[in-house]
Amino acid sequence: MYGSVAQGQADEWSDLDLLVVAGTGSRESLWAEREEWAGRILAGPVVLSGELSWQRPYRYAAYRADAVQLDLTIDEGHAEPWRGVADGFVTISDRDNLADRLRADLVDWKPRPAEADIKDGPTWVWLKYLAGRLRRGQFWMVRCGLASLSYERIVPLLGASPNAMETTLSEAVQRQLHEALPASDDPAELARGLRATTALYVQALDVWANRTGRSRPHHPMAPAVLSRIEQL
Repeated sequence: MYGSVAQGQADEWSDLDLLVVAGTGSRESLWAEREEWAGRILAGPVVLSGELSWQRPYRYAAYRADAVQLDLTIDEGHAEPWRGVADGFVTISDRDNLADRLRADLVDWKPRPAEADIKDGPTWVWLKYLAGRLRRGQFWMVRCGLASLSYERIVPLLGASPNAMETTLSEAVQRQLHEALPASDDPAELARGLRATTALYVQALDVWANRTGRSRPHHPMAPAVLSRIEQL
């Protein structure tokens, strides 16, 4: 068990986060019965469920009608280190000393860095798109789009998960992120927010390169998009 319950920070809004390690060759059968197991653990009917494959394989969420949530992750043979258990966990049952192995694996484990080189081109396309929406008076789209960019691209480049930004990034960087977002749908404020968020993205690329030791992306379209944004 991990998350807020394992860390002693649970309240009536907390999810129950469980990691189950299946025996070798038995994960698929257990995964096929995940909804049945979820109903038993939640002690009530599952009214909504789905896989969370974008977080990691064999991860599943289920909900009761009163919004109580179970996050169930299934490994096989041994527990894989990942961000969910990196902040600590509590062992409910362990016949094979898997918890000790997981703790040892977590000592040198680091989260997989954001793929800046893959996403850099699409990010400049998105910035170009938002600049165009601003010129056309589509202010709501620009405001929402900048928040999405900050959440999905900038914060991960800085080395933080969006739901752990307050505990991972410095107060100064947090302040930059907050202040970059537009405070209203006024066109001048949106233009300021677009320029500030773009500058933060460029800064985040430098941080990513220094943190990972990988080559910083320099997309050939970036200068043209920067020029358009500066003209707004």
